[in-house]
Amino acid sequence: MHEFRFKEKSKEEYISILSMWDKNLSVKDNLKYLSLELTFSLQLTELLTDTNSLEVQKTGATKLSDAGKSDNGMVADLSKFIPATLMTKLCEKQLAELLYYKFYKSYGFLTESDERYLPSGVPAGADVSANTFRLNKKMAHQLVPYRGKVNLIWTVSETIIATVTYLSTKSLELTLLLTGISEFFRRFRI
Repeated sequence: MHEFRFKEKSKEEYISILSMWDKNLSVKDNLKYLSLELTFSLQLTELLTDTNSLEVQKTGATKLSDAGKSDNGMVADLSKFIPATLMTKLCEKQLAELLYYKFYKSYGFLTESDERYLPSGVPAGADVSANTFRLNKKMAHQLVPYRGKVNLIWTVSETIIATVTYLSTKSLELTLLLTGISEFFRRFRI
């Protein structure tokens, strides 16, 4: 039997919850993206992980030495990484901005795809001029902690809303209504 060995993660592996506030963006943009993240990040991260196993089409020859490397994952423009639901249709442009400024530029969850990879669903030889992206597999393990941070912020916000509502109105019905509405937005996936 082999001896069990464990190597601890480095401190760089642990991303602070403060990283959700991007210093390069304005306060208005940070608040906009944070509210979008709280509402849609579950769907966005699920789509990223679900499409990570799609087979990639390559242009040119594949080297035998590269055959064992995993190149799978959807290659597409940002709109393909937005789930096709009624709620996302209402703010599709803002979600594309969120994917670009936060998921690509800030968190590194997305990476720009190079010209060797054709967008998923595009036939070989087609002219592709748009920027295409794919899941950054080096950061894929950070999607779960990211979702945990989003859930923490949402739970704290919901608790604050409920507490302030009850303390200011003394109405249990109104408190439950507001809590139900905020939970509805959190779980709404139509």
